[in-house]
Amino acid sequence: MILLFLKTTENVTENPADELVAIVNSNRISHKTSSLSNNPGLACIALQYIKAYQGKCDDVGGSNAKKPADSELKDTFAPNCGVESATLSPITGRVLGCQSEYVNPDKAFTDILTMKNRSASVIYNTTYTEVGAAVSGSDGGGPYFWCLLFSNGKSNSTFQLEGGEAKITRPGCFSGANDTCSGADENVTENPADELVAIVNSNRISHKTSSLSNNPGLACIALQYIKAYQGKCDDVGGSNAKKPADSELKDTFAPNCGVESATLSPIIGRVLGCQSEYVNPDKAFTDILTMKNHSASVIYNTTYTEVGAL
Repeated sequence: MILLFLKTTENVTENPADELVAIVNSNRISHKTSSLSNNPGLACIALQYIKAYQGKCDDVGGSNAKKPADSELKDTFAPNCGVESATLSPITGRVLGCQSEYVNPDKAFTDILTMKNRSASVIYNTTYTEVGAAVSGSDGGGPYFWCLLFSNGKSNSTFQLEGGEAKITRPGCFSGANDTCSGADENVTENPADELVAIVNSNRISHKTSSLSNNPGLACIALQYIKAYQGKCDDVGGSNAKKPADSELKDTFAPNCGVESATLSPIIGRVLGCQSEYVNPDKAFTDILTMKNHSASVIYNTTYTEVGAL
């Protein structure tokens, strides 16, 4: 096993689908086009749209490109999201991308979603009034899907949600949900710890090393490990570095997480970093967690099978 730790501030909330909408609107404004309303009902349908592909990246583009039947919008997608059928409006624009590795929203926008001229013409269409974005991986990781759905419906009256809230489903994230998404897939989320695991696995693969299973029990223990430092960043590294006693794993951390003691296994790798300001997971990986040769040797160790991150 490898155990990674990333200390984050509690007031940081992120959802890559919301970030994607912000990027779309920023680029529309730079193209002298009005920004769009972020519609959570439409966004939830975008996530259902992704799920209809069942992880088949090859069906997204090229000669074998497919798309869900129009009837699924009313019969399946809307009910799954709690969108009132009477408020459905035609989806007049669609941009969908897929690739094997997870990337941040800005890179997804530039490298995946706007690579085709047709996609750009959709994104900058002047007749649209609202947008919904969704991001999701597939079981166990990639491939990762990015979806933008556009409508020229009347804002605040189309794709309305029963009770005013969309039905949150995982894996996946959609815009306008007012949550810190915890599931771009079961391993990658705007839970920054899950994003960190995805970054670790992506880098391991580039180093010709196998990816690791994202173990939630191990990750919970990572959180207990962090709490044991009681906010003392100076104890993490340097000459005064400390670490919790090995006995705490079985006596305290595992019980706090509900991890069955009989299933405990030695934690044979640890990378821990701390700093005063929050940074995104990719920057944390490059600037905090891999700055030491020892850390790199841990992260790319070929004997590990699973990882937990916080």
